[in-house]
Amino acid sequence: MRTVSMNGKGKTLYIRLSVYPCGNADPIKNLTISCPDKETRFKTTLSENGLRKFRTQVLEFYKTQILRKK
Repeated sequence: MRTVSMNGKGKTLYIRLSVYPCGNADPIKNLTISCPDKETRFKTTLSENGLRKFRTQVLEFYKTQILRKK
């Protein structure tokens, strides 16, 4: 994970993602998303529930890595 600042304005958080088939699931309909880096270790799927979890995790990563470090 890496953060970038442009003269102190606007912060960008770069998170490495891995995307791969989930076990026996049809890869046309569902995949696994993982964030393998130490600071962002997280794994879910592209299901509706999994995408909600992904959104929650990304917002938390941003809050802890950008907003709380100001």
